Amino acid sequence: MPGTEMRSQGRTLFLLALLSPLALALFSGMPGCSGPPPRVAGGPLRWYKGNTHTHSLWSDGDAAPEHIADWYRSHGYDFLVLSDHNILLEGEKWVKLGTARKEVLPEHVGDLVRRFGASAVDLREKGGAREMRLHTLAELRRQFEAPGKFLFIPGEEITDKFKETSGGKTVERPIHHGSFNHVHLIPPPGGTSVRDVLECTVAAVEVEAKRCGRPVLVHLNHPNFGWGVTPDDIANVFGERYFEVYNGHRDVRNYGDAGHPSTEKIWDYVLTLRLTKLGGPPLYAFATDDAHNYHK
Repeated sequence: MPGTEMRSQGRTLFLLALLSPLALALFSGMPGCSGPPPRVAGGPLRWYKGNTHTHSLWSDGDAAPEHIADWYRSHGYDFLVLSDHNILLEGEKWVKLGTARKEVLPEHVGDLVRRFGASAVDLREKGGAREMRLHTLAELRRQFEAPGKFLFIPGEEITDKFKETSGGKTVERPIHHGSFNHVHLIPPPGGTSVRDVLECTVAAVEVEAKRCGRPVLVHLNHPNFGWGVTPDDIANVFGERYFEVYNGHRDVRNYGDAGHPSTEKIWDYVLTLRLTKLGGPPLYAFATDDAHNYHK
């Protein structure tokens, strides 16, 4: 790591520069929401509180999406991305009632009935098991969105990996990106190296942005999870403009260890290298929940 580090004030300024135009682009471009009025020169800024990394029973979260949406809306959030792994909240998906992983507990189904009414919870019997249908994003929008108050932004966690062999040992590097405001599913593209996976994922998002004709943003998720992505990997892939400097999941190693830098030091390192030696763009930061568990 270089000895020179960017001051925290500089990092803050990068973040402030990002937030206002990003929020304006996303909120004004979404259907079903009028969005904020254009900012008049010299007028006040509007701050938006939201989360871009959230999981539900559509992948590996433990709660129905309406339970999650109700929590974020009732806690003063302006927007939410349900970023389940390699899936958009579309089509028909049923989950079994039970106690196993990726099943919904019967008591949680009872809670949904109490909160939203029996007509809002679809249940069926199939193959001797009871199942509950998961609500789609379109249904959630009708139920929870309110112009100027609460907005869903469609998205996914593009969940990829790269296997490398060194000294006869194979190591799997997890490489995850949060992508949102797109229309179509973006499958994980794979690649010939960690950096190639990063490049290919950013390129896939750019293709989708052109295809759907609206702003699409992608950020690198939890680089220290599984020690998947190094600071040099990020610094040398100029398409990586955003990353998670903080992630609320307990297994993502925000603070590094004796042999790996913290995500804050990663940020310093990438900024320093890009702005002094590589001539690359600055790296902006997100802080996200990466929420999976809602009942314990």
